[in-house]
Amino acid sequence: SKGSKYFILKTTGDSMNQVGVNDGDLILCRKNYQPNNGEKVVALVNDDATLKEFYKTSDSIILKPRSSNSRHKDLIFTEGDEIKVQGVMVKVLKDDDFKSN
Repeated sequence: SKGSKYFILKTTGDSMNQVGVNDGDLILCRKNYQPNNGEKVVALVNDDATLKEFYKTSDSIILKPRSSNSRHKDLIFTEGDEIKVQGVMVKVLKDDDFKSN
């Protein structure tokens, strides 16, 4: 959308591999501080960036991994927790996205 600000992040880890985001991928994100439930968000948690699915309830924010690796668990935040949503993932960038026509 017009006037949107975008940024690119390089991912690490496998917490979102079931939705096509793999270790070392570059992802295109749109700045957005008020995401909708189910969107894939980049959030700063204690100054570490993480990519997860976003869900907001009446009293908490839940960041859900989408991983085949069972060690990744839901991250649940309540009032006063240190979490700052930075934006939503638009797409995983592939090599084709960087080739000129």
